[in-house]
Amino acid sequence: MHTQIRKIVSVFVIFHIAMSTSSTLLSSELEEDDEDPLPRLELPPYVVVATRTLLSLDQVSPSVSYVPAEEMLRHQDNRLVDVLSRQPGMVLNTSGAKGGQVSLFTRGTNSDHTGFFIDGRRLNPGFFNSYNLEFLPVDNLNSIEVQRGASSVNFGSSGIGGVVSLQTRSSLGSKTRSTTVEAEYGSYDTYRSAVNASFSDEAWALSLGSSVFSTDNKRDNDDFESLNFNGRFEYKLSEHFIFELLSFATQSDKEVSGPITSPSPTDEGETESLLVSPGLRYQNGNWSGRIFYSKNKLTFDNRSLETGFNAPFPTELTDSGSTVKTDELYGQLNYESPIDVLFSLGVLYRNDRISNSNIDFFDPSSPARPFYEHLEQVGLWSQVQWQLTETFEVRLGGRVDEYTDFKSSANGSVEALYTFSNLGVTLFAKLANSYAPPSASDLAFDINLQNSVIVDTPLEPEEGESYEVGAQYAGLNDTVTGSVVLFRNEIENLIGFAYEQLDFSDPSTIITNDSFNINHATTEGIEFTIGYNPVESIYLSCAYTYLVAIDDDRDERLLRRPRHILQLSADYEITDALFLGIQGLGYFDRKDIDGFSTVDHEDYFVINLLTDYELNECVTLFARIENLLDENYESVLGYPALGRTGYMGARLSF
Repeated sequence: MHTQIRKIVSVFVIFHIAMSTSSTLLSSELEEDDEDPLPRLELPPYVVVATRTLLSLDQVSPSVSYVPAEEMLRHQDNRLVDVLSRQPGMVLNTSGAKGGQVSLFTRGTNSDHTGFFIDGRRLNPGFFNSYNLEFLPVDNLNSIEVQRGASSVNFGSSGIGGVVSLQTRSSLGSKTRSTTVEAEYGSYDTYRSAVNASFSDEAWALSLGSSVFSTDNKRDNDDFESLNFNGRFEYKLSEHFIFELLSFATQSDKEVSGPITSPSPTDEGETESLLVSPGLRYQNGNWSGRIFYSKNKLTFDNRSLETGFNAPFPTELTDSGSTVKTDELYGQLNYESPIDVLFSLGVLYRNDRISNSNIDFFDPSSPARPFYEHLEQVGLWSQVQWQLTETFEVRLGGRVDEYTDFKSSANGSVEALYTFSNLGVTLFAKLANSYAPPSASDLAFDINLQNSVIVDTPLEPEEGESYEVGAQYAGLNDTVTGSVVLFRNEIENLIGFAYEQLDFSDPSTIITNDSFNINHATTEGIEFTIGYNPVESIYLSCAYTYLVAIDDDRDERLLRRPRHILQLSADYEITDALFLGIQGLGYFDRKDIDGFSTVDHEDYFVINLLTDYELNECVTLFARIENLLDENYESVLGYPALGRTGYMGARLSF
């Protein structure tokens, strides 16, 4: 592990030197052109996650959250999970301390029901379709957009719960030169350093971000190290065409301490992910569009100490690894008619190649059983956005997907928004259905053995139907803002898993090791938010989610979904240079599993305190205390979170 971190640091140093050199060269070039500088483009905030087209913030429903880079910087967000933890309806469960596996249940749906994208490209979910949320950084991002609720019409697979869209920085069309370097140190030998830089001219733009993170955490065999890189290059080919190249990479090494009841002294996992995607954007009057090719590879290598099923107490180190390679080709064309109707048409081709060296890694007494699968998908979607009046808009969409290994899926959506301009109130309603095809692990474990003969039970995509209705308010000169959303998701064909061997002493007896479509579930509730800005220097906010998530087949609550989620925050600009913030997150009324039994899981409420101080235009000092009250809690039963921890650092901007 120490060898790996030295490699990471070396890469980071090389990157930093390259960035410094580029900055110096570009500085000289810009100084020569100072006589006629181009103004920096200041665009109003917009989102693309709602319709995959540009919408201003007053055109989206309260089911959509927009988090700009300035907010992430002020709240000292280093990872995507830091941002998502503040959004209503998002349930995050972490198996232990930093770097532990994170599951996301958007509005109570499964962890593989939310899709993750960067600049429209789908991130690789890996073998277990989990997206490795614990590793994803916020380097080089302009914003993070979240849509809760069915999203398959525009984004396709894994859209039952919603979509998280990462938007990288771009300053195309302005002459820009900026670099930010920061370093942080904290409890349990936690180190983080990061570089973000942007360079641009009239015809091109380059933005880069890289970070290195390392921590020992508290428990034995729980170290975590990661290296991240995010880069975007744009070049204006002509008046109407822009070429873009996106690169996104993460590399992490995580020791796995296991549950406190049966700790793991040697388990370790290494994850590497790389996405490279060239593309072309088009704009000409009322016509616009884009096309891109995306190549994405995620590799996971696991080393664990396991006990075999068919022997008394044998233990040995077992190595296993999985790789998911994805090629994606996407095209979209938009036309805005003179009568305020926007038509969109999109097409997708996706090719997945999945492999695993040994899907029987849990039983070292058996021979290794490799797995390989090749899947293809073609999708076509269309959408109409009709602004009937200045205050009333209707959106209609439909989608069809064909698969090589599953039956086809068809989805649709209808959404309406009506604004009372004089009151500052917008009402909205949405009805949509969505789908999530089987993950790689679902396919790998879709095996029935009867007397050594494989009996196949074909899997089909999970399907969901979503209902939403709500309102948002922005009045009193934006002193008070708020929203309320009632939602309901009805999910069918949920994929379950069972293992059964009737007689372990006789291998010829019936063995069931099977994934299957049987379950039905319902998640429903209410999301409520309010923000209060009594004076310019103070901002208070509160979000509350009431969530009911039920396994309809068993008439039982789904595990790890709290009935009540409370998110509080207060920001105070003490002076122009000094900022103080406090955040609170509480999960109440939860169920988890202990062995084979469902048990009540203890409530918790965690408070974080943060501050930053601008010494001058170039230097900022910052610090934070996480879990201020030293709450003793477990997000996932058996995996204790860290107690009170502290971090401090400095940021240099030039």
